[in-house]
Amino acid sequence: MKKTLLHIIGIALSLCLTINEHSAAQIVNGDFETQYPNTPPSVEDNIQPNNSGVDQLPNWSVPLQITSTSYGAIGTFAGFEATNAALATGMNPAQPLYYATFPSSPHNNSTGRVGIKRPSTFDFQNDGLIMQQVTLTPGHLYQVSFWALKTSTGQYKSKMAFSVVNSSSAPSFDSKPSTNSIVPAPYNIITSNYITDMSNWTQVTGTFVASTLPSGSNTWVVVGFDRSLPVFDAAVGSSGVGSTNMNYAIDDVTVTDLTCANDPPVAGANQTICPNTSAVIGQGCFPVGATLQWRVQGSSTVFATSLQTSVTPTSTTTYELTVTQANGTVSTSQTTVTVFDPNNFVPQLAILVADDCYGLYLYSITNYNPAYTYTVQVINGYSSATTVNPGMRGGAGTFELARAKKAPSGSFTVAVNYAGCGGHTATSALTTRSFPTFPACRLAAAQNTDNEEAVAYPNPATETLTMPEGVASATLLNSTGKPVQSADKLGKLDVHALPEGLYNLQMMQKGKLVNQRIQVKH
Repeated sequence: MKKTLLHIIGIALSLCLTINEHSAAQIVNGDFETQYPNTPPSVEDNIQPNNSGVDQLPNWSVPLQITSTSYGAIGTFAGFEATNAALATGMNPAQPLYYATFPSSPHNNSTGRVGIKRPSTFDFQNDGLIMQQVTLTPGHLYQVSFWALKTSTGQYKSKMAFSVVNSSSAPSFDSKPSTNSIVPAPYNIITSNYITDMSNWTQVTGTFVASTLPSGSNTWVVVGFDRSLPVFDAAVGSSGVGSTNMNYAIDDVTVTDLTCANDPPVAGANQTICPNTSAVIGQGCFPVGATLQWRVQGSSTVFATSLQTSVTPTSTTTYELTVTQANGTVSTSQTTVTVFDPNNFVPQLAILVADDCYGLYLYSITNYNPAYTYTVQVINGYSSATTVNPGMRGGAGTFELARAKKAPSGSFTVAVNYAGCGGHTATSALTTRSFPTFPACRLAAAQNTDNEEAVAYPNPATETLTMPEGVASATLLNSTGKPVQSADKLGKLDVHALPEGLYNLQMMQKGKLVNQRIQVKH
């Protein structure tokens, strides 16, 4: 049986696993399989820096203790502390721990693990901590994991902690009860609940974002007892062996670079594929503790539960991803995989706006695909045409046409090209529209101006439109009738930031409304 504790202190980030392969080589000898015990340790001095001659646990060390406890002698331990600045419990997997024995095998049935000890409820020592220098990438999200086991029936229980420290030298430990801290202070601490299980290993896990290193500093990780006071273990009671001594084992310490901070799981961008080929859908990070479900839109059947999923649709299909976070929050996103179909490749057109009064016409390609290239080809009757819009005025796959002066009708086609699937081209059917000779709205406008034509210039306009004399106000409207710009007090109207296209200029001249068609061209 394995129990998982998810406790993150000091940072409020979602836990996530990236869809890319992670870098898990941040900790060296984190499984404690590499050990060189000479003889069973009679005292707790078998790793550096206390024993510089024999490093029985490579890559790991213990913090130097910079102050001693203010409490009185605690058996033989206090005397030992007086002559040893750095202490660590026995690492030998084949021998008992100092004050404790292992009642079960190391985690994952391996051969190595490390023991840590807290000798008294009111005493904090650096023999309850092990540390290692690591290299982290600033700004990256890292996931921490280690396993802990209570190894004796002591009367008290404690929490385990994983601390991250930036320091120009190896961190130290201040054991004064008033201080009781790692020096310098960690910038992130991941802490477990109280661990009491003496039969099953308990996992402690969490995440943190690596900070930018101060000049001349290195990053260290410190694993062991957290710095709060332990509490009485009611499950053991006063009959517990070892009185106030607490003995724990640590195994399989890992720090994994997730590299996916602030990258939530989503269905991903739309794609176009060739027939009989596959597409990979899903992008972002897989949140720890979340469930993911893929469905074809409109179907209740779940066909996949991983973030990145390969699909091979036979026709254009929309897929929906449902993400249920560990806290119950649910989000959905969709992606459409278009299967190239020569029979549905020819552009299909629909008119959105037909303004015969000002000769402006807005069309839509109903089967528009951004993977294709479209070109509007004027045959006759139109003075200009915009390029196919990727998603500004009118929406994706729209374009505007302007009637040529006095033209009785206009005709055009739309050509499409797709470089994929061996290359394909097609042209829409010829679209022809008859124009009214003199619309009633123009007759009314002419009557309103007393046959005096008010003209703003230049037209086409690139930067600025200048209003004619006698104009009190002027507003420029796009092809859907939405106001987009107004003239200033000097009669100037700025168009340099407007998209190219055809607009309607409404001017109030001599108390009457006058309209003029304007083309913006950059």
